[in-house]
Amino acid sequence: MSVNLKRLSHRIFIYVIVCSLAIIAIDSLSNSLIHRIPTTPLPLFPFLTIILMIFHITIACFMSMKYWCDKNRLYLMPIACAFASSALLMLGTLSSYPGWLLCNSAYIVKQNDALIFYSFRNILMVLLFITAIILYHFRHKIKQATSVHMLVLTSCFLFSAAILSLSWLHSSNSLLLSIDLIDDITSTFTPLWRDWIGWPLFSAWVLTLILLVTLTRLRNIFWYSGAFFCAAYMFTINVLLTATDNYYIIAWNQARLFETLSTLFMLFVLLSDVFILYRESNNKYIDSYQNSIRDPLTRLYNRSHFYDTLNGLLPQTSAKQPLSVIVSDLDHFKRINDNYG
Repeated sequence: MSVNLKRLSHRIFIYVIVCSLAIIAIDSLSNSLIHRIPTTPLPLFPFLTIILMIFHITIACFMSMKYWCDKNRLYLMPIACAFASSALLMLGTLSSYPGWLLCNSAYIVKQNDALIFYSFRNILMVLLFITAIILYHFRHKIKQATSVHMLVLTSCFLFSAAILSLSWLHSSNSLLLSIDLIDDITSTFTPLWRDWIGWPLFSAWVLTLILLVTLTRLRNIFWYSGAFFCAAYMFTINVLLTATDNYYIIAWNQARLFETLSTLFMLFVLLSDVFILYRESNNKYIDSYQNSIRDPLTRLYNRSHFYDTLNGLLPQTSAKQPLSVIVSDLDHFKRINDNYG
């Protein structure tokens, strides 16, 4: 038990150091880029949203393909569903900026809708991330029954559909359940966002991070990237919560740029995970192939290797390029085998 705790402490230490350095670097870069733009044009936020949406779609496809290749990784599907649904919610965010493609500054941005879609996106991702963490923890107890997979996939789909529907109903697209999180004219946050949504969302990501570290024990680079993702969203929400009303637009753009850069960082980490898995698979294939063409005791090439080599050389053989084969035999070799094995 003490050895496991020591290993976990070591992994947490590495995570804290790497995560802190990454967040500081990304925050410095995003802060520098935002303040280099004097007027902070309105198209910046929708443009970053489109890039972020592409990243989320890429990660969702990546998770789905990994699950398709290995059905033992059922925990990947809630994460894939989270990123895919997040991309759909970003479409709602883009609809909050009418006419942004024309760079028209005469219209009023639906900041309240953007914040509603952002809030529901965080709720969606927190709950699906927690689901994935729990599935990973109990992965050995979950049998490969089709009914279990269908139950998890159906539940994730229905939950995502419900969140998408609720976000639409709470926005200005429907007067049925519309709520006010920010004033579109004055850019002033309402107490509903600061006290009842913002800080609970921050706490939810903290809980997700604790569960992730506790249940997964950061066993591989995949869960390191997941823990960094939680920390990045905690930082993003904190940027919005601590922003003053006068600097809301700058804080919103900075938070979105930070979220985009951190997701890109996570994408690079996932790609490195693919490279590591490919290298391990390639090494196993090489070892397996060598074991199939070599004698296990002497490590000399066996009969199968020579047949394959001969078949490969015969098509190239001609009068100008002859092929020679030398065959040797040891007399009374059976006595050696009987005596020495």
